[in-house]
Amino acid sequence: MNEGISISRLPYDDPAWHVQLHASNGAIATTIDFYTQHQDLEPFATALNAFPRCFRDEAIFELGSDLGRWAYHVYLRAYAFDSVGHSALEILTDNRTAAPDHARVHFAIRCEAASLNLLGNQLLKWIENPDQPLQWNACH
Repeated sequence: MNEGISISRLPYDDPAWHVQLHASNGAIATTIDFYTQHQDLEPFATALNAFPRCFRDEAIFELGSDLGRWAYHVYLRAYAFDSVGHSALEILTDNRTAAPDHARVHFAIRCEAASLNLLGNQLLKWIENPDQPLQWNACH
């Protein structure tokens, strides 16, 4: 995969969504499965759709934590890193398992704010109809 993300809803016999996230910046990649409710994704998608409202604006999705008894940690943060709108999507995944199976990956995908707006729009549409994977490619 080039620079971007794919999100798929996997079959699961429960109201919760079983989601697989794959992300890559072209040099580093991660894949993680997690469980969430579609309502938990909507604020992130809406924030991306309107990003940035100001220079210090961020759009964040976080599930789990480095602290406590979480099964995993998934952290996505869109932010601008300069005053002309150059932006990035920060990705952190941690499967929170013991060694030797532990995996923690942290990187960013450089992109433009308009590309993050497109991701927000695609994510809102995907939440409504998650039958096909969401594919977002970061354009520079």
